Amino acid sequence: MSENQNNGRFAGGFIFGIIVGAIAGLFLAPQTGEETRKKLQETAEEFKKQMTKVADKLKEETNQVIEKGKSFLEEKLETNKNENNDSSNNQESVNK
Repeated sequence: MSENQNNGRFAGGFIFGIIVGAIAGLFLAPQTGEETRKKLQETAEEFKKQMTKVADKLKEETNQVIEKGKSFLEEKLETNKNENNDSSNNQESVNK
């Protein structure tokens, strides 16, 4: 398993843990409805921040994979083009 997959799983588990812990804390702690709503709002804001971080990291990793793919394809196309040129030159030499 690659390091990126491990990082993604860790981040997902971490966020899931935050959510479960926050929800459990909200419903198990004795407090008024207003306090509960305030905590829910704070939890939602924290969740949004965490998801934004995860999305940014995912976007960055996706862009890196795309760039690696482009480089790979460009290299293969260039290699193929050179092989075709060599093949054509060899065929012309044989025909002469």
